[in-house]
Amino acid sequence: MIEKIYIPTVKRVGNQITYNCLSDSLKKRVVFVVQSWEREQYKYDAEYLVLPEWLTYKHPHAIAETRSIIYQHAKTRKYMMADDDMVIVRRNEKYLGLPSNMEKAKRIATPDDVDYLFENASKILTDNDDACYLGVAAESFAPKPETITKLQAIYQIWFIDGNKLYDTFCRNQRLLASTMHTSDDTLFNIVMATNGKAGWKMNDFCSRNKSIDKKANIGSVLWDNNKDDEAQQDQRLLAKMYPKYYKIKDDAKLAYRGLVLKARFEYKKAYDDANASKLDSFLS
Repeated sequence: MIEKIYIPTVKRVGNQITYNCLSDSLKKRVVFVVQSWEREQYKYDAEYLVLPEWLTYKHPHAIAETRSIIYQHAKTRKYMMADDDMVIVRRNEKYLGLPSNMEKAKRIATPDDVDYLFENASKILTDNDDACYLGVAAESFAPKPETITKLQAIYQIWFIDGNKLYDTFCRNQRLLASTMHTSDDTLFNIVMATNGKAGWKMNDFCSRNKSIDKKANIGSVLWDNNKDDEAQQDQRLLAKMYPKYYKIKDDAKLAYRGLVLKARFEYKKAYDDANASKLDSFLS
């Protein structure tokens, strides 16, 4: 079972988008991860993990430090961690090579859909030793014609098996917490892959980020607080730290909110090299 649902949040007291996607039974597992100055404003019937006073959204590594605290709090549990601005969307299974299960190509996930997503994520993590963490694709990406794609980088919504990853978190705690301004999720995937820990993507669901939805126009406190070049600085640092696996494709072309350089992370190569190294060490 996915025991806890961690939602780090700031300045969204009355607009909890991810929380509102959950069924009533799942809402009982939510842990809001909040900044100390804002705690008393939250009235949801949920558990709260209050961050230390020094850690506010203005901290240069606010996102990474927050997620590091979540990893330490969750320890070896199975848990979900999600940004606070996610809408969960279910895709028509005909795109996965299965019979159609809805009239349209996709729909906003119902509470029953979300319950199914959580049950399936827990089952996949339990039944597959090499599935260490899971996620779904961004809605903007075309669905792949399979229910699961292995060896995938995961962003925005994570289902994590702490029993398989906690030791890796502990060994890399300061690296994960204090290196990136905005690209901590990319670093997370690189660290996991280079330690031989596999991410899998579930293709029957996807996520819609309301902070970059032009119609929603709700903004993102954490992204909006960062200087325009910080994301690119992160990317160049990643390319320097992991030149074999992370490559900037074009310095001139920008993606996500006009802040991010187009880059490629060779997940499978990093994962395969890590496991080959483990095998060599074992055989020697």
